[in-house]
Amino acid sequence: MMKWTNIKEKLNMKILIDTTDNNILIIEKCGNSYKYSSTKKTDQFLKLLKISKFDKYKNNINNVDVNTGPGGYTSTRIGVAIANVINNLYLDNKEIYLPKYKKRDRGY
Repeated sequence: MMKWTNIKEKLNMKILIDTTDNNILIIEKCGNSYKYSSTKKTDQFLKLLKISKFDKYKNNINNVDVNTGPGGYTSTRIGVAIANVINNLYLDNKEIYLPKYKKRDRGY
């Protein structure tokens, strides 16, 4: 019989978000990596979450990581905002990510 901790470890999920260059979402679960990417505008990033069936597995998330930059102002803000929302809704650590921008972007 498998121990509960082993089952729980297999259900755990890690999410990696990168919107600084292209829109990339990587979900690691059960020892497998699933990569979703798009070259469309960053405001379409939430569609990647829908395609990845995020809703089905959202309660199994144990870690969220995001590329905080440097990157463009809007694209970096979107990725960081999504990571912060997931962290605050589904994880206990309540970590807040802060974006880093390219030198030519002043952040306003």
